[in-house]
Amino acid sequence: MYVRSIESYLEIWKARPGRKPLVIRGARQVGKTTAIRMFGTGFESFLQLNMENPRDAAIFSSATNAKDTFEVMRLRQNMPNAAPGKTLVFLDEIQASPKAMSMLRYFFEEMPDLHVIAAGSLLETILADSAVSFPVGRVEFAHLFPLSFAEYLRAMGLSMALTELNTVPF
Repeated sequence: MYVRSIESYLEIWKARPGRKPLVIRGARQVGKTTAIRMFGTGFESFLQLNMENPRDAAIFSSATNAKDTFEVMRLRQNMPNAAPGKTLVFLDEIQASPKAMSMLRYFFEEMPDLHVIAAGSLLETILADSAVSFPVGRVEFAHLFPLSFAEYLRAMGLSMALTELNTVPF
C-alpha cells in the first residue's frame, strides 16, 4: 500500500485535544475509505459502518444519544473492548443517513474522547439541501483529492524524482 498525504493530517487530528468529528469530503473513488481503513489500524478498535447498508443505518433510526448509539455499534460488531480514546468509529457513505449526520453533534458533545470520522462523496449535494440538519461548528472537514503526482512518485519508489520535484519553484 502507498502513503497518502492525508495520513499526516489524520495523525495530527487524532492527537489534537478537543478534536471534533472529522468529515472527509471528496469525489467518488479517490481513496477515502481506503485511507481511513489504513488509519484505523492505528487504533485498538475500529468500528466501520456503511450508511448505505440498511442494517448499519438502522442503528441511527432510533438513536437517542451518543453513548447508547456507540454501545449498539459495539455490540453489533462484537467488540467488547472498544472504548472511547482507543476506538475509531468510521461512518462511510454518511450522505445516505441524515440521522447519522446529525448524530455527529452528539458524539462531539457527549463523547469527546471518541474518534469519529465520516466520509461521503455526495456531501456537497446534501449540504446544499436545507432540509438536512448538519452539525455546523461541531465537526471539522478535510478534503481528499485524487492521487497527486508527488504521492504517485512516492508510491512508485521514485525518491530521486520526488526530491527533484520538491526543488521546482511554483
